[in-house]
Amino acid sequence: QAFFAGFIVFTKKPRYLHDLVAGFWLLTILAETSLSLYIELGHFSNEVLNISLILPLTYMPFMYLYARTIISETPKFRPRDILHFLPFLLFLLLTAAFGNEELFYGQSQKWPLGAALFRMIFSAYFMLTLIFYSVRVLRLIQDHQRKIKDSFSFTSEMITLNWLKFILVLFVVSFIGLFSVGMMVDSANYPFDPRLFTRVALTIFAFGVSYFGVKQPTLYKPSTAVEATPRDDDAEKTKYRRSGLTDEQANDYLSRLQDYMQSARPFLDPELTIKDIADHLHISRHYITQIINEKLNKNFFQWINDYRIEEVKKLLLDPRYDHLTIVALAYDCGFNSKSAFNAIFKKSTGRTPSEYRRVQT
Repeated sequence: QAFFAGFIVFTKKPRYLHDLVAGFWLLTILAETSLSLYIELGHFSNEVLNISLILPLTYMPFMYLYARTIISETPKFRPRDILHFLPFLLFLLLTAAFGNEELFYGQSQKWPLGAALFRMIFSAYFMLTLIFYSVRVLRLIQDHQRKIKDSFSFTSEMITLNWLKFILVLFVVSFIGLFSVGMMVDSANYPFDPRLFTRVALTIFAFGVSYFGVKQPTLYKPSTAVEATPRDDDAEKTKYRRSGLTDEQANDYLSRLQDYMQSARPFLDPELTIKDIADHLHISRHYITQIINEKLNKNFFQWINDYRIEEVKKLLLDPRYDHLTIVALAYDCGFNSKSAFNAIFKKSTGRTPSEYRRVQT
C-alpha cells in the first residue's frame, strides 16, 4: 500500500512540495513495515530489529513538515529542516556501534549497561518527540482551520485537514499504548506480544497516510493577482494597518466584487475559493479579505454562502422548480453538502428549507 501510494504521489502532475514530503514519509513507512515483515518471516537479526524500531523517529518530523507545507501559501524547504532528522541519524549510528546486540528487548550480552542507557535515552526522547511535534502539528492545523473561512466557500475533510489530526491521534495513542505495556521489557512476560498493538495501529496509520496523501489537493495555489502585504493578525485593532488599502480603493473594489457576483454568479461553483475571484478581478486576495471583513462584517465563507442561500430561496418559491428536491436545488446553487446547506440555511433564515418553502407558499 505505502509503495504504490508513494509511487503515485511522486508521479502526480502537478506535484507540489507537500507531495514530495508525503512521498518520502510513505517510503519511510514502507521501510519500517518491510523490515518488520522480514523479521516475521523468520529472517531475524538484531540489526534489522533495531533499525525497524528506530525508523518511527522520522514519522513525527515528516508529519510536521507535511502539515507546514500543505497549509503554507508559500511553502519552502529550508536547509535547517534537515535538523528534524538529526536525532534519528544519531540513534542509527549508535545502533551501528552496538553491532548485532539486543537493544530493545532482552539484555545485551557485551554491553548490558550501555544498552540499558540507550533504551532509557531512546524512550525519553521518543516520548518528548511525540509531545513536541503533536503540539506543533495541532497548532498548525488549528491556525489553518481558523483561516479557512477567509479563503474557501466550502469545507471538507481535505480542506480542514481533520484526517491529519486523526492520523496524529492514532499514532500518539498507539505508541503511548506500546510504552504503557512495557516496550522495553521482554514480550515473553506477557500473554500477547505488546508490539502487535502497535503493528495494527501502524497498518491503519500507513493506510491513512497512503489514502489521504494521494487524495490531498494543494490548498493554496499561486495567485496571478498582485498580492498585497498580508495582514497583521496579532491584534484586532492593528489587523490591517499594513495593507496600504485606502478607503477609496476599498469602495471601488467592493463595487467591482458585487458587480461580478451579480453578473458572473461565481458562487454557483461549489469549489469556489478567494483565489479564483482574486485571479479573475486581478485584486489581491488579502484586499478582498479586508474589504469583506471591514465593509460587510463577514468572512469569505459567509459572503459567498449568503449569495447561495438567496439563490436557493428564489428557486424554492419558483413553481418551475417544484419537481426538484430541496437538496437538488442546493447543489444547483453551489452547495456541495446537504448537512452544511441545512445548517447554513437555518442559521440565515431561522427555519429549515422545507419549513421556509411551506411558510412562504
